[in-house]
Amino acid sequence: MGFQLSVYNDPTNAELHNIINQAAKEDHSDRDCLLVAVFSHGGPNIIYSADAHYKPDSLWDPFTADRCPSLAGKPKIFIIQACQGDQLDGGTTLQKRRTQTDALPGVSNENYRVPNRADFLMAFSTVPGYYSWRNTSQGSWFIQSVTKIFNTYQHHLDLLTMMTYIARNVALNFESFVPTSDTMDRQKQVPFITSTLIREVYFKPKSKEKN
Repeated sequence: MGFQLSVYNDPTNAELHNIINQAAKEDHSDRDCLLVAVFSHGGPNIIYSADAHYKPDSLWDPFTADRCPSLAGKPKIFIIQACQGDQLDGGTTLQKRRTQTDALPGVSNENYRVPNRADFLMAFSTVPGYYSWRNTSQGSWFIQSVTKIFNTYQHHLDLLTMMTYIARNVALNFESFVPTSDTMDRQKQVPFITSTLIREVYFKPKSKEKN
């Protein structure tokens, strides 16, 4: 998708927060956005590093507009694959029905101030308090869906629409298969997405610069 990638495997708590804090200190003036993806274990309001646990907001707090000015007004996206608890969602069977939504008009001003916590999107694999499922060979339901939807629609749909598609794919196309356990079998999951984005975000292909 045209991102510059940095990969860190099993960092300790100190290493993880050093990585985040150093990234927040960089000059992002020539960059379009930031995306941080964390694949780990977790619990209620915690994510585990290699040697400890931490609160999720410590990932994005260093990138607020007042602390990281070069990312002010730019999308800051956080994708978290981790359990948020041990509750299970057995789902409910519904009949199909039609729904309608209203679109809101955009607002634009030549000069403007933004809240320090504007332009963030946090996407968790599951809702607070609940278990996050994965397939032992194909990987987590959430990351499978992120990969599928981004690969299919990245050049055509805005980020929030893709996140809605991702949530729909997880919710409707996955179900646990543990026939030896009545408790764990046929369980469902839905991602939990929080957004303070104030504009549509598209991942348009960028033209390659000549060296």
